[in-house]
Amino acid sequence: MIITALNIPVEQYALAKDAGINTVWGGDPVICATVGLQSIPVLPIKPNGEISYDILGHSSAIGFSLPEDIPVANLPATEETLQRLRNTRPDAIFPGLVSATYTRMLDYLGVGSIEEYYQKFHELCPSATPMLCHYPWRGEPERVEDGVYQHEDNCAMMADIFGRRWWAWIQVSAHSHYNGEWVFFEPRYDELQNQTRTAQAFGCSGIGYFCWGPLESDGIVDKDGEPSRHFETIRKINEEAGQ
Repeated sequence: MIITALNIPVEQYALAKDAGINTVWGGDPVICATVGLQSIPVLPIKPNGEISYDILGHSSAIGFSLPEDIPVANLPATEETLQRLRNTRPDAIFPGLVSATYTRMLDYLGVGSIEEYYQKFHELCPSATPMLCHYPWRGEPERVEDGVYQHEDNCAMMADIFGRRWWAWIQVSAHSHYNGEWVFFEPRYDELQNQTRTAQAFGCSGIGYFCWGPLESDGIVDKDGEPSRHFETIRKINEEAGQ
């Protein structure tokens, strides 16, 4: 299983490996290789589908991350680009974030519902690997009324549409959501574990942590780059996920 995280400084690559992370999102392939990590460099794609740098220089990368939340209108051009890339890197993976909770983005995406976006992503850009973004995590067992679904519902939709070819982001640091007022919710140990186990139960083949460093609270490391109170929890989860 691919296990990655956002915003890992180069000097903390070895610490990330100790936490059970095996792939650096946005990492430098050459530096990653020196400490035994894989990398997923960002793949800038221009509006006309042109690749903005030579991917062949990234020989140690397992794949390339796509822009976030690609509008439906841009998915066909993205697929054409990925097909060209497959001529030189047939084994490459192209993960791209799909935001499951941001219903305010539906007009931007060009769809009427999150389900419709998943279907269009699957139909129009089958070479990409969708990566479920279900944060802010709310910690609520019931379905939210504004069209935002419980984590298990979202994982079930991903499995139904994409089978076993999808990844998921796991929220670690507190993230805000609006519920009459801005609320910062930080997952407990069991909720961190629940996020990963639920995603895996529905066929997720890769996980990423949001976030390595702190946002409103500690990430996997604290503000000084030292192991946070979540570090051992994440290490245990990663050991279980990697089995």
